[in-house]
Amino acid sequence: MMMPAETCIIGGTMDGYSHLSIAEREDIMVRWKGHEGVSQIARELHRDKPAMMWLMWLY
Repeated sequence: MMMPAETCIIGGTMDGYSHLSIAEREDIMVRWKGHEGVSQIARELHRDKPAMMWLMWLY
């Protein structure tokens, strides 16, 4: 059975997983480069901390 396009293993919500949008990725990178903490970013965006760490590892 195939999963819907909006479902994947990156990012988290209480009802499943969803992709980080381009806008979210840009926001995360700007805030991270501005020395904002990963935990704070994740909390304010209602995302899992591992999703933030994964994105930062890419860049």
